[in-house]
Amino acid sequence: MDHAETIAKLRDIHLPPAQDFTTTIILSILGCISAIILYKIIIYYSFSSYPIRSAALRALKNSRLLNSSERLAAQSRILREVAHSIDHKLSFQKDDAWLEQLDRIFATNFFTKREGKIYGETLYQKATHLPVDILDKELVNLLSAFKK
Repeated sequence: MDHAETIAKLRDIHLPPAQDFTTTIILSILGCISAIILYKIIIYYSFSSYPIRSAALRALKNSRLLNSSERLAAQSRILREVAHSIDHKLSFQKDDAWLEQLDRIFATNFFTKREGKIYGETLYQKATHLPVDILDKELVNLLSAFKK
């Protein structure tokens, strides 16, 4: 085997010519647009594949226009609907059993140990200052992680 002949054939192989600046910019823009479209598709299909979560998040967003006591009642209804969609027997529980069930559904301790206690017996008592914004943010976090 003649190595000199093989090396002579390789001499004609060269790197491609350097691209000019405009080509690099155009390819970068196309890459960014493709990434954004892919991200939107992933977000769309993740929400449509979890109809309970998307309906609950939509209802929670719509409840933000209400006053604080009505908003708290709407949040409670949303939680009841989520529990009912999982198992219709769950939504009829009361007090601490209801809060424990919510903790099991969302895999948290928010309802038995933290601010979520308000969705138990406290929900039906008159309160002057309701932390609905804090509750709303926490419910968004819990529902966003919900896989149903």
